[in-house]
Amino acid sequence: MVPALPLVMTPPHVKPERGAAGYILAWVLGIPIPILLIVYLVSRC
Repeated sequence: MVPALPLVMTPPHVKPERGAAGYILAWVLGIPIPILLIVYLVSRC
């Protein structure tokens, strides 16, 4: 039986390292860490 949804909900073309690099770049550009944390938590839901 094939599950309806994959266990991991990340798109296959996005690697976790790439996402981490995006957050680091946003932090370097001046976005505060609490804002990045909120975006991270919302995107993981």
